[in-house]
Amino acid sequence: MFKFRIISFPLLLLIFFLMLFWQPAGWWIFAVVSTGAIMLLTHEFVQIVEKLGFPVMRRTAIGAVGAIIAAYHFERVFPAAAMIMFLIMALPLFMMIPLIYCQDKAALLRSLFPTIGTVYLLLLIYFPLIIAFPAIKPFPHRPYNFLFLVLVTKAMDTGGYVFGLLSNRFLPGGNHKIMPKVSPKKSWEGFFGGIFASVLVAFIISFCCDFFSENLHWWKILTIAVVLAIGSFFGDLTESALKRSVDIKDSGNYIPGMGGVFDVLDSFIYNGWIWAFLWPVMMR
Repeated sequence: MFKFRIISFPLLLLIFFLMLFWQPAGWWIFAVVSTGAIMLLTHEFVQIVEKLGFPVMRRTAIGAVGAIIAAYHFERVFPAAAMIMFLIMALPLFMMIPLIYCQDKAALLRSLFPTIGTVYLLLLIYFPLIIAFPAIKPFPHRPYNFLFLVLVTKAMDTGGYVFGLLSNRFLPGGNHKIMPKVSPKKSWEGFFGGIFASVLVAFIISFCCDFFSENLHWWKILTIAVVLAIGSFFGDLTESALKRSVDIKDSGNYIPGMGGVFDVLDSFIYNGWIWAFLWPVMMR
């Protein structure tokens, strides 16, 4: 698994840097990749919900989430997309209409509420992350803030994996597990190693991108890094609990060595909202 991750991680990193710094097409890449990713993630999440015994209108959920994200992106290019987004956000109203003439109204209701819940839960989780991506068409500034958010968050994930792997191999008796019934491989060594990695990445970006100013002191960078690292950890733990509830190891198999899209983006379950509130406060 580790050897596949060594291949997948640089490729994902390359796509990420192209989205941020390739001026002619970065915004378009982000629009396409984020829309496709959220649709795949919805597919994976729907599978978890269905295994819990809740019927979901799979195509409706995937299509609605994808259409809302796409409409948000392309509203900047095609103003009419804003109306499309508004209509899709009113999806529950339209989905109630079939109740009038549907024969099996109970079956429709049983699938209606899990479908609506799935759509809006995923939008609630990931919309702050998508909004945080800078508008780079035209390219107004080098988007180091978004770079900071993503790399510091994923540093916790990657650092925790590496420190956990090494500590389990070299410590006598292995490392010390945190919640083995939820996530068997997560350890305290990996937790603190991941925080160290997040703080290290935060300061590297801060020095390289000249983040330090009269308002953004070193202790604020440290605070943001630690909070994002903890948010990343709990996001990963939350997804592990979801998978544990239906007894699956990975949410999908799209990304070699990493699993599914949800396995990669689980670190941002809380961090989109954390970033939305924390960064403006720290910039004061």
